[in-house]
Amino acid sequence: MTYSVKNKWKAGGLSLGWTAVPTVLFFIQNEKKLTSVAFNTLLNLIVHWWSLQEWPHPSMESLAIRMGVSVRTVQRAIND
Repeated sequence: MTYSVKNKWKAGGLSLGWTAVPTVLFFIQNEKKLTSVAFNTLLNLIVHWWSLQEWPHPSMESLAIRMGVSVRTVQRAIND
């Protein structure tokens, strides 16, 4: 059987693209003391990280809207 991201998520699941996330991040959340909000913020930042030479720079407001939290909550998650 051939595995592919496309087969797993079907057309609708990939309509906005996809992002590679190292599995280790999921396993070290507790060790690194990442709250659920901090981890969600990290995942949302990774979506915007296209180049090794440049950090992602989405607006705090766009992250807050996507996550359903306040801008201040996103700011706290990034600063922690």
